[in-house]
Parts: sequence; structure tokens; C-alpha cells
Amino acid sequence: MTKDELRACMSLKDRNDRNRVETERRRAALDKERAELANAPDSGAALHAAVADKLAAAKEVDATYAVHAKAIQDWNARMAEFQANSSTMRNPERTHEALVKEQLALKATEERLQGERKTKIAAYEAAVKEANDKAAQGGDRNSDWNKRNEQLAAAEQALLDARRKWASECGDRRFREEDETAIKAGK
Repeated sequence: MTKDELRACMSLKDRNDRNRVETERRRAALDKERAELANAPDSGAALHAAVADKLAAAKEVDATYAVHAKAIQDWNARMAEFQANSSTMRNPERTHEALVKEQLALKATEERLQGERKTKIAAYEAAVKEANDKAAQGGDRNSDWNKRNEQLAAAEQALLDARRKWASECGDRRFREEDETAIKAGK
């Protein structure tokens, strides 16, 4: 080899060695991160359970609301019966007054149930949003890792190609040792 060819081969070998060390460092970091991602606690099950709890609470209020709706239907039937028979009743004012008090109690219960329902539905929707956000965040971490892994795989392939180039162009060629010593000395 000429001195210039030897210089180019030595430079290529040094560059390959630096790239190999950097690539190995990056691979170790990515492998460690992959292990962390794989061993991360599965918060998906916990989030799913929280969403299920909030949904059950909302359904419970809906069931109570259905019972209340039956009470309103019963009251409506009794009020219709009262209106139909009030002319023949003895003391219809008392019955009317009792029905009006019951109507006020039913309205108060309905307002309370509507407030509870709104609160439970809002809690359920918040739990669903949190679960979706965390699922998306986990997916983002995984896709980010995949992207960096693909970039590192490309860098590893480039390093392999550079090492093959050195092996084919420089590996088995003879050179003068005094040229190598001079190059290392900066001449």
C-alpha cells in the first residue's frame, strides 16, 4: 500500500472503531429501555377496572332513576284516579293535599337523582378520558422506541458495510511499518 492508501485505511479503521463503540452504547441503552417497557406495570388493567367501577356507579344511579320513574307512573295513575273520582269522594282536599306533597317529594328526589347522575357520568367520562390518554401515551413511548430502534438498526448496517469495506480494501494488503509509524506520529 502507498502511504496515502495506508492513511485512508487507518482513518477508516479508527472511524469504524468509534462508530462501533457508539453503536454498542446506543444498543445497550435501547435494550435497557425495551426491558423497562416490557416490565412496566400493566396499568391498563387498573385503568379498565376504574372505568368499570365508574360505569357501574352510573348504572346504579340509572337503576335508581328507573325505580323513581315507576314511582312517578304510580303517582300519575293515582292522580288520574283522584281527578276522575274527586266529585264523589269524601274530603277530596285531604287526598289532593297528600298527592301534591308526594309530587313535591318526587320532584325533589328527581332533582337529586339528576345531580347524582350528572356527577357519576362526569366521573365515568373523566375515567375513560384518562384511560385513553394513558393508553395513547404508552403507545407513543412504544412507537418512539421503535423509531429509534429502526434508526439504530440502520446505523448498525452502515457500520457493518464500512467494516466490510475496510476488510475488502485494507484487511489483507501489505504496508510498510515505517509508513504506519510515521502516520501515527502525525507525518
